[in-house]
Amino acid sequence: MNITESLFRWFIAATLTASLAAIVVIFVQHLLRRRIGARLRYALWLIVLVRLVVPVFPHSPVSLFNAIPTVTEIKKAVSSLSFQQDKPGAKGGNSVK
Repeated sequence: MNITESLFRWFIAATLTASLAAIVVIFVQHLLRRRIGARLRYALWLIVLVRLVVPVFPHSPVSLFNAIPTVTEIKKAVSSLSFQQDKPGAKGGNSVK
């Protein structure tokens, strides 16, 4: 993997995590509508701003982003699946005729 590809993957991951943070902020604001003041609303958006400005955060066991499987975990799960093809002439199944 070259440096351009790794930078692009990092950019996509950073964009997705910032988008997820923004969705959480929107959901919380919608859920609490008139119960929270303007200062708290701006403080919630500050979380998204920090996520966009600071490119790398240290790993934390309490992060929401630990719940999202990484690309390597997905690849491992897919590669561990064994797909079996039916023998030609077998009834039903996935045989191509």
